[in-house]
Amino acid sequence: MTVRLRRGGLCCPPATAPAGLVWVRNELDLAQFFAGWEVQPLPRAVVWGAPGKRSLHIMKKSILTLCMATAAGLAAPALSGPALAEGVGKEQGSILVRARALGVIPQADASVTPLGGSLDVSTEYTPEVDLSYFLTPNIAFEVIAASPQHMATSTALGADVVEARLLPPTLTIQYHFLPQGSISPYMGVGINYTWFYDVNPKSGLQSASLDNNFGTVLQAGVDVAVSERWFLNLDIKQVFLNTTAKLNGGAVTADLDLDPTLVGMGFGYRF
Repeated sequence: MTVRLRRGGLCCPPATAPAGLVWVRNELDLAQFFAGWEVQPLPRAVVWGAPGKRSLHIMKKSILTLCMATAAGLAAPALSGPALAEGVGKEQGSILVRARALGVIPQADASVTPLGGSLDVSTEYTPEVDLSYFLTPNIAFEVIAASPQHMATSTALGADVVEARLLPPTLTIQYHFLPQGSISPYMGVGINYTWFYDVNPKSGLQSASLDNNFGTVLQAGVDVAVSERWFLNLDIKQVFLNTTAKLNGGAVTADLDLDPTLVGMGFGYRF
């Protein structure tokens, strides 16, 4: 290995310069910095220095850190994916229709009077469709439609008490970060209104009802282009929803927080 340095344009290596150290005229002006320094090999490091003077340590860990930082900087632009051709990505006026398989995962908590205990609400899976309209390339409104069926079980009785279907139309406003990218993540907030229908009492109960109510929604997702107009989609929503359940004409009531997490995977088509 040859180290090439220049001292003030003069070829004047130190008398003790080890083999492999060559001083070359007009290649690198480091005269003031390296004046009187010599090369000393150390395990896992190279040190330039002299007793009582400056020393410079270049350790493997520092080199690795620098390489990792450089690689991260070079890789960052690729995370957005390659840009799509003009007129192919999400644009003002675009309509994106998606079909998803949806998992509805209630985070249920209830206060049941006078039985005590709580209500467990079943996780269910259902098809879902949605439509997004783009006001700008970045901003879109989305509406979704699905109708899952759930069973509520009393923890105090250890028995099913009510089964019902839900119709929860949801409207969100979304921000799409990379509308022209082949990978286009988005986030959204919105409002939900849930109708409960086909409500059936269980375990010998005579009647059951659930109050319709509004809820709020947080959303995050990503579209991945597979062609000029087709997309794969992953979408997660957190709905904050409360209802009151009345059993046997109100003899038993439950203040029920459903708070379902909605996880959807599917595909979309851009018109």
